[in-house]
Parts: sequence; C-alpha cells; structure tokens
Amino acid sequence: ADAMSHFGFALLVFLLLMGWGAITRLIGKAAKQDTSSSSVWNRPAPPLVSQWARTETTPPFRLRSSNTSSIPSTEVHMNPISALVFIVFIGGAGLTRLADMPIAVTVVLALIGVFLGYSIKMAQQWERAVILRLGKLHAVKGPGLFILIPIFDAVTTWIDQRIRTTEVNAEQALTKDTVPVNVDAIVFWMVHDAERAALEIADYNSAVQRVAQTSLREMIGSSLLSELLSDRKTADAELKNVIGSKTAEWGVTVNSVEIRDVAIPDN
Repeated sequence: ADAMSHFGFALLVFLLLMGWGAITRLIGKAAKQDTSSSSVWNRPAPPLVSQWARTETTPPFRLRSSNTSSIPSTEVHMNPISALVFIVFIGGAGLTRLADMPIAVTVVLALIGVFLGYSIKMAQQWERAVILRLGKLHAVKGPGLFILIPIFDAVTTWIDQRIRTTEVNAEQALTKDTVPVNVDAIVFWMVHDAERAALEIADYNSAVQRVAQTSLREMIGSSLLSELLSDRKTADAELKNVIGSKTAEWGVTVNSVEIRDVAIPDN
C-alpha cells in the first residue's frame, strides 16, 4: 500500500511538472513569436545588403506591410478556460492524494485534466482554426470554444480574417510613354476562405505582396503618365481587379487599392 501511495504521488508530481512545462513552453513560444514578428521590419539589413544599398541606386520596388506576421500562425493558443480546467483537475488529483483516496482516482483526475487542458481551444471572433485529423482536413472551427481529440487532431493554422494592408512603393518605374515615376499604393485585403488560405498556399501574406508588386509594375508600364496623374480611380479599380483575380484562388479578397502618390523624380 505504501509503495502504491509513493508511486501515485510520484506520478502526480510528474504530471504536474509535465503540464506546467507545456504551459510555460507555449507561453514562451507565443511571446517570442510576437516579439520577432513585431520587430521584423526593424532588423538591420545583412552586411551584403547594406553594402549593396550604399553602392547601388535605390531599388525600384520596396514593400512594407502592416501585418503582424508574414506567416500564418501555427502556435497552440492557450486560453483561460483550458488553463482553469487543467488547474482544477490537477488540484483535485492532489487533494485526493492528501485525503488518502485510491490511487486510481488520482490518476483518472490527472489524466482528465491533461486531456481537457489540451483539448479545449478558443478562437477569437476574427480567428479561424484549420484542424487536421490524422493528416487530413477535418474542420475549420471558430469563433468560440471547440474541442480537439488528442493525438488525432491538430490545429495546423490559425487564420486572422481581419482586414490587412500592404503598402507598395515603386520607384523609377517607366510608364508607357517612357517617363520614370515613383508610385505609392496601398492594398486592403482579407482572408475570406480560411480553408483555402491554409491548404492552397504556404504563405499567403508574401504571395499578396508579390502579386501587388508585379501588378503595380504592369499597370505603370501599360499606362500613360497623363492617365496616372488625372484618373487615379480607374487605375485603383484596375489594380483591384488584377490583384483580386490572382488571390481569389487562395481564399484572399482584395477590398480596395488606393494609389496615394504619383511623382516624377527630380533627376
């Protein structure tokens, strides 16, 4: 009996340490990802890039995006519901040991706490969770609470469906009448189909940026300078249709495109 009691206590301690380690790892991973993503545009350029920038002219196209992350989020979301359930059941398991109840009760409560702590997930109003079961698409959940089956289910991607902006800056681009211009434009877009955004393309953020870049370049090359200066609304609509037709198959909708400035360089 004493041996079983010591074994149960050791098992409880092991489960507590394992659960606490998992929680701290997840929190640390989320914090690290937030920090790295928020500072990605503030990192110094590599030495070769810096040297090239000092010796060459300004590159013709630059991209800036207000997205908090360039890669769809894949971390496990911790939420207060799952954390509370985990603590309650693990605490109950500890109390059963202190009350000298059968070891089976302690083990069952601890296993239920670990199971529910992992299984209960919560998506925010703007989030969708793409779930794979044994490697195949099972469902797209959210917003609100949902439950996973441990080992069998996994959230492969968390999709943010809020409107995002991508800024495109084209410098020294030649118009149809061979006049170099600097053009600033902003693309407003959002993910309307979380399933396609997760399964059809690896990184839809970068893809939208690349499509916006090439589409702006093509539009400038096919337009006269007078058209760009006098009729921006037509150019905005053309860019919206071109970019939107390319991104629709990824589950991404282009809400609007706005050309902010068209300028002729001094040189």
